Amino acid sequence: MDSEELLEYMPEYYDGVYEMEELLKAQGRALTANDETQEQILSNQFVLTAGETGVKAFEEQLGIIAKPNATLEERKQQIILESAPPQPLTKNYLYASSANLLGMNVRFEINTALRTVTAYATGNISEAQTENLRDWLYHILPVNMLLVVRIYFTTQSSNLQAFASMAVSFKSGLVSAAETSQI
Repeated sequence: MDSEELLEYMPEYYDGVYEMEELLKAQGRALTANDETQEQILSNQFVLTAGETGVKAFEEQLGIIAKPNATLEERKQQIILESAPPQPLTKNYLYASSANLLGMNVRFEINTALRTVTAYATGNISEAQTENLRDWLYHILPVNMLLVVRIYFTTQSSNLQAFASMAVSFKSGLVSAAETSQI
């Protein structure tokens, strides 16, 4: 409620009384600030609408250490991945979760005899998405399964530098855009 709206509720016998008008204007500003604070508190209760303080509170509750260069959206994504409820590990769950939670097109091959899961990610993939995929798979896969992630880049020039640090933990297959279209 702003100060002008509060003045509309002023009784007629206060019309022209300077002190009453100023008092209602000041109270209106205080009520506006209070409404904004309440909206901020409400939005911080939900990961998708949380601001910086809300995300920080979620990270503290879940024991997540934020990366110094991570954006607010990347931090929200990490919270969602960390707090996702456990599900039966099926191919359908893997496909749906990788699309919904990670926003990536990932193809999975599961070899139960060798106890391996191979994830093939194609497209324009950011470093944060790659780390989220790795962390999510480490989080949901059983300990006795081996994880192999293959990333096929469609634009090598920008992504090669971004993923140089990831090459240690992933077996990355580098192909050009023309080769990717043939897969």
